[in-house]
Amino acid sequence: RTGEKMVSLKAAVAEVEQKCADVELALADKVRTITNKQSEYEELCAKFEKMKADAATKEAKLSAELDARQTEVKNIAQIKEEQLEKIAGLNAEISVLEAKDTAQEEEIAKLQATDETL
Repeated sequence: RTGEKMVSLKAAVAEVEQKCADVELALADKVRTITNKQSEYEELCAKFEKMKADAATKEAKLSAELDARQTEVKNIAQIKEEQLEKIAGLNAEISVLEAKDTAQEEEIAKLQATDETL
């Protein structure tokens, strides 16, 4: 009977040892999976950080371009305003010259009338 118990005990120990080996293999597999996932996560984090940096660079470039365009628009508006002021001044001068021209034409007409009567 002791022999049977020994055989039964040895079988139980072998079964436990096999289960332990199976658990160790399963754990090793889980560790490999976690390690792989960790590597993938780190890669994704690195890609994300690069994308953030690229986006920040693009944003800074676009912001600088926008500032330059806004400055250009302001300069063009100022030039337009200056040109409109010059045009207004020239229009005023034209009006004065037209008035002088009209006055001179009237004088010429009077002189011609006087000349014809003489």
